[in-house]
Amino acid sequence: MDLQTGAILDFLPNRDKESVRNWLIKHPEIQLITRDRAHAYKSAVDEASPKIKQVGDRWHILQHLFDSAPQVSGKPILRLDLAWKQ
Repeated sequence: MDLQTGAILDFLPNRDKESVRNWLIKHPEIQLITRDRAHAYKSAVDEASPKIKQVGDRWHILQHLFDSAPQVSGKPILRLDLAWKQ
């Protein structure tokens, strides 16, 4: 997805490192990607072009925060199972 326009750029056939790397090599105009924490994506981008900046997407950053909070504070930030029942 183009982060400026919201337009879908393409659908890859799978989440394999090779598919992502090959697609990026064919699209040298890509300067920045947002991605999840999958190591395969990081490796694919690193191999395709070290010039591409990689940032975490909002959803995965928040997921990481919620996953880490109990380890840091000893308490969950929010109990989603309880929030849905209210």
